[in-house]
This record gives sequence, structure tokens and C-alpha cells, in this order.
Amino acid sequence: SISPVDGHRGDFLFMEDAAVLKGENFIYGVAINEMSKELAKRVETIKEDEFTMVPVFVKGTVKDKPIGADGWDEILTITEIINVSLIPAKEDIKIEDKKS
Repeated sequence: SISPVDGHRGDFLFMEDAAVLKGENFIYGVAINEMSKELAKRVETIKEDEFTMVPVFVKGTVKDKPIGADGWDEILTITEIINVSLIPAKEDIKIEDKKS
């Protein structure tokens, strides 16, 4: 359904044992591998705290999670890091705006 050639643009969040990529109309679990660990290192200096999401552009493959496994329905395995934003995502501000 998704061409891996296009790549995936979204907000990346990495915590101790889990990672997600959240786009406008999707949210993927991210497989923990050398690439996602490298991406985690690159966003570490940009994050304001452990819950800060950072916009990234990556290439990879998306597969349905194994039946019976916990977590998100679709898992992204990152194969290439194309770009990492130098500015954190402003998701918190958007959420607060909707409440008012």
C-alpha cells in the first residue's frame, strides 16, 4: 500500500524500549534496530524532554505487527535516515489550541 521509495515523514518519539513515528494520518511503531537507535541519538540533542517528538524523514518498510503482539498495528523498520529537523515538533501547542 505504501511505496518505500517515497519515504515516511513524521514526528519521531523514542523512549527506553519503544519508538513511534506519527504522521498526519498514521502512527507506526518503529522497530528497534541500528537505524532507529542512530535516529534516537540524532534527536536526543533536539528533544526538550523525554516526550518531545522531532520531525524526521526516513525510508523503510512498513509491515503489519505479528498477530498477538503488543503495540501499534503497523511496524516501520527504518532503512535510511534522510533528514532530521533541528527544531522539535510543536504538537503540544496544537493540542492546547483545540481545547480553548
